[in-house]
Parts: sequence; C-alpha cells; structure tokens
Amino acid sequence: MRARVLFPAARLGPLEADLGLESSVPRSRRSRWRRLATWTLSVLAILAVAYLVAVNVLLRTRLLRDSVSWPSEGFAISGSTSALTLDYQSAYSFFPGRVHVEGLSIRGRDQNVEWLVTLDRADVVVSLRDLLRRTFHASRVRASGFAIRARLRLEPGDATPDVVAALPPIEGFANPPLRDDVPDSPPLTDANYNLWMVDLEDVDVEQVREVWIHTIRSEGDTRVRGRWIFRPQRWLDVGPAIVDANGVDIFYGSHPLVTGLRGSFGATVHPFDLQLVQDLAMFDHVSYDGQLGGQAFIADVLGLLAPRSGVRFTRCEGPLDARVVLDHGKLADATHVHSEAPDCEIEAQGLVFDAPLRAELAVDVDL
Repeated sequence: MRARVLFPAARLGPLEADLGLESSVPRSRRSRWRRLATWTLSVLAILAVAYLVAVNVLLRTRLLRDSVSWPSEGFAISGSTSALTLDYQSAYSFFPGRVHVEGLSIRGRDQNVEWLVTLDRADVVVSLRDLLRRTFHASRVRASGFAIRARLRLEPGDATPDVVAALPPIEGFANPPLRDDVPDSPPLTDANYNLWMVDLEDVDVEQVREVWIHTIRSEGDTRVRGRWIFRPQRWLDVGPAIVDANGVDIFYGSHPLVTGLRGSFGATVHPFDLQLVQDLAMFDHVSYDGQLGGQAFIADVLGLLAPRSGVRFTRCEGPLDARVVLDHGKLADATHVHSEAPDCEIEAQGLVFDAPLRAELAVDVDL
C-alpha cells in the first residue's frame, strides 16, 4: 500500500523554490513589474535624450537668439517702444535647468534708458517651471567677466557736449541718445501686465570689469555677491549684496575722480513698489555700510559737485579714506571721510592760492 500526503501550497513555497517549482502567479507578477520598470527607464531615457537634443539645438543654433532679437514688450524693462537683443558665443545644458553660457551679450532700450550687459561666462541653475509663469528664476549664478553700460535718453536741450562726451557708447544705438518725439506710453495695468520678472538668488560674480551708469564709470577688479528681484514697473528688491573692490578707478566720462579704490562694502535696496516711489525718493530705501580707500582727484570732484561756485581748484589730489554708513537714505553714525592734499592750487576772484588742503566729514548722532 502506498500513502500520499498532501501539503498546502503556501507551506511548500520555500521547498518549491528550492526545487525550481515556483508558482506561476508570483512569476507573472514579477514579470509585470520588470516590464513596468523597463518601460519607465526607457521613457526617462527618451526624455533625457529629447531634452539634451531639444535644449542644445535651441542653445547652439540661432533659434533662441533670433527669437528675442526683436521689439518685445514681454522681455523689455518697460514701455511699448522697447527692444531687446540677445547673443552669445556658445551655450549648452547637460542637466535640466543647468546652463553654461560664454560670451553673453544682452542689449536693450525703452523710452527712457538704453543699456548693454556683457558676460564672459556663467553657470546658472534655472527653474524651468517658473519660465511658464514669465519669471526668470535662477537659484544659483556663478559668473565672471561682467560689464554693464546704461545711459538715460536725453531731451535735445540736455545733450550738451560735456554730458554727451561722458556717456557710454553702446554699439547699435545712435549717439547722442535722444528721446523719441512721441508721448510716453501709459503704465501697464494689472489686467494687461505681461513683462517678465527676474529673480536671482545666490549670485557670485567675479571680475566685474566695468560699471558705466550714464556719466559715471568704474573700471577695475570687483567681486559682487548677493541677490536681486526685479519686476518691471512694479517691484525692486536688491541684496544684501557684498562688493569687494581690488583696485577700482572711478571716472566722470574720461576724467578720473578716484583711483586705486580698495575695500569692501555691503549694500541693500529694501523692497519697494516702483509705482509709489519716483526719482530720488528711491534712495530712502537704500542702506550701505563700507570702508574704501584710494587716491582722490579732489579738484575734479569739487568741480563736478560745484561747477559754478566761483572757486576753481586747478590742482588738488591726495589720499582718500572713507567709511560711509547709510541707513534708509540717511547718513548714520560712524560715517567718516578723510582726505588731504599737500599741494593745491585754487583760483577765486582773479586770485591764485597755493596751499595744502585737509577735509574731514563725520556724522555724530549726538548732534
């Protein structure tokens, strides 16, 4: 007689596995998971390749540059008579949102301002999702070789030879930069607002070569770190920013004012509504604290500050040591500026004086 003992299938699972007698149900389930994993990886690989191809074709050809090289309210700072051109030598992206660019040049104008920004190279982490909301949001910017030129567009009566000679030339725009003979466009309402917002975080720019704003120009080696939020015609928020100067020269056009500036300062433009603050009132939102030293051309500085005073400094220069503290547009305690020139020549009322000059400026809250 033969006896046969039957065991429940669940209890024989390990034995069946050891004997190569796996259940067909688990095998089918594992097969489906393998197919799903294979399909998911394949889709991700296709998307990665598609991104690399599409983005690098966009960056390496003229498609991106030509798409913004035309009058465009959406990309402009303000106004309907604005234009923007973008160009660069090379650019690529190997990971989504991470872009490397070299030889960048951005030039623009509106009814009031013309400007040009150039950059030797930059690595930027950009939020692709925010681009859909008309926001250029970079969470990390590492760049070097920066320069900016900006100038106001003038009324014909304000375009005097001295002012025009001190303005930065901008290739592609006429000199002098005269305003169009058309009325200013009305400000954009919330209903038709379509300008792009710029939000830059964790910015570190080395070798800032030139900053030329209207008639004042700086040249030299500067490093800038900070953040910047700008919503055209609506909002401005800058900093805190740290600026390190390592041998910077300041000019009025081509006339030197201060040379060899060295030191560091922090600056903040506290956030404010551009619709509510106009012209010089924006300085009420500026704070500054820094120490700088260099060689001051006092005669040229005083001639610039008081051109019709009746007193002319024909020769006067000496070392400058300045600690300036500005709190929401007001000079604050600890501000101290010192300069002295051992040999000055001063003309006044037909008389000529040769004398040393010592200048002190200090702010004391007790006063």
